[in-house]
Amino acid sequence: MSPLLRRFGWLAGLVLVIVLGLGWVLTRPLAVPVLTAQSKVPVILFGLGNVDDERVSRVGFDVGGILAEMRVRVGDHVKAGQVIARLDTSIQSLRVTAASNGLSLAEATARQGEAHVGSAAANVMLKRQIAVRASELQTRNAGTLAAAQDSRADAALAEAQDVESQRAVEVALAAEAQARTGLAQERELLAHYELKAPFDAMVVDRQMVEGAVVQPGQPVATLAAADGMRVLTFINEGQAGSLAPGQPAAITLRSLPNETFAGHVDRIQPSSDATTEERTVAVVFDKPPATLFLQEQAQVRITVGTVDNALLVPERAVRDRENGQGTVWTVENGRLAERRVAIGRRLDDGRLEILTKLPDGVRVAAEEVPKASPGRSARIVEP
Repeated sequence: MSPLLRRFGWLAGLVLVIVLGLGWVLTRPLAVPVLTAQSKVPVILFGLGNVDDERVSRVGFDVGGILAEMRVRVGDHVKAGQVIARLDTSIQSLRVTAASNGLSLAEATARQGEAHVGSAAANVMLKRQIAVRASELQTRNAGTLAAAQDSRADAALAEAQDVESQRAVEVALAAEAQARTGLAQERELLAHYELKAPFDAMVVDRQMVEGAVVQPGQPVATLAAADGMRVLTFINEGQAGSLAPGQPAAITLRSLPNETFAGHVDRIQPSSDATTEERTVAVVFDKPPATLFLQEQAQVRITVGTVDNALLVPERAVRDRENGQGTVWTVENGRLAERRVAIGRRLDDGRLEILTKLPDGVRVAAEEVPKASPGRSARIVEP
């Protein structure tokens, strides 16, 4: 055989081997890992948010004056009723003293009037007795008519003076009551020169320093309620349908990445953000850390339920997702097939719950299947 023929035969044999090898590769069963049903798998929603406070109050005086003392600093914790600031009280204290002196004068005037009433009453009795004796003397012709008439006139004048004294006492008592009310008002106003914390709180800001002129209603400090700390987290509204108050949550603060704090869903805002398509969820601490910082970033993992006896397919292995459905690869009777299935909840690791009940013998591919084509021979690989 000539060298040319031998070379041609060698090349033909090589081509034949390659073709046979490719045919074997293309026709051999494709190994496909498949899913198995799982139970008691927690369904967790992940959200990012910030530490917030439900009750933040910018407190100030309801009277004006010069700030004499600021007793708190940013970061301090205060109790309800604790004095946090005080205005200069020198002028108001003088007003209280003046009102107190006015009350003392009114009380003395009232006592003096009551004493006059007593003497006027005694004078009325005396004048009446004299008038009676003068009338009796006139009757016996022992006295003159003029004397009897003068005695009766004196008695009438004494009675008028007695009535006038009683009216004077009433006026004095009214003035005393007015002075007492004025003193109480000035003392109450003096009490407003102290600013007290309305609830247990942390001081998160100071707007004034000593010596500043404060107007009525002007904020002096900002307080955040100690029992109002929470995390406002944001959940994609496409996953928020299973949220409910009371569901347990795990909170991780950015400043404490290695610690997890237990909490629960407190409330869900009734409206979503039209731009971000997220729903705001308030999560409260079951036992908050000793110190919290407003607006600190936090991660929240909310357990909304568990998966029982369900297939969980990685999100990357589902194609053409739309309207709660998607396409997955399945192994049916030893061959690959495409099947549309209903998709349920999404786990925090990216797996999706398959809701469709599959026929016996149909197994769902556990991951993407490279070089897959419908009808190709497939071999099931159990996990």
